[in-house]
Amino acid sequence: MQAATQVKNVYLAEDDTDDAEIFVEAILELNDCVKVNVVDNGLKLLATMEQAENLPEMVFLDINMPGKTGFECLVEIKKVPAWQQIKIVMLSTSSHPAQINSAYDLGADLYMVKPVSFKSFKNRLHQCLQFDFESLKDSSIAGYNL
Repeated sequence: MQAATQVKNVYLAEDDTDDAEIFVEAILELNDCVKVNVVDNGLKLLATMEQAENLPEMVFLDINMPGKTGFECLVEIKKVPAWQQIKIVMLSTSSHPAQINSAYDLGADLYMVKPVSFKSFKNRLHQCLQFDFESLKDSSIAGYNL
């Protein structure tokens, strides 16, 4: 059984509605059983997590959001013991090494540069849903090209 079928609950914090729609479409094409909860800023993400009956297995954080940035959310998530097992994937258009290093230093499981093609994005999400972070980290596709 592929690990992608094991991920049932994913949160996305993304303020760009087009990017959020593409994300949801890609996830549902990969596995239509995955519940995707989308919020448009970091404050809403943290409030949603605090009220959640079932925490997500994975949170995708856009770095540049209003309210709280992805980095600020990452720090807050890592402070809560009950949330520390949640996999955190940072999403950005930037492949700047300092930003990538900051994400990992703060505890992100993966830093992923938003791809330009839907197929490429879907392929990367597939690897994320399989918890195949090491392959993504080792490839320049994920933006981890230090």
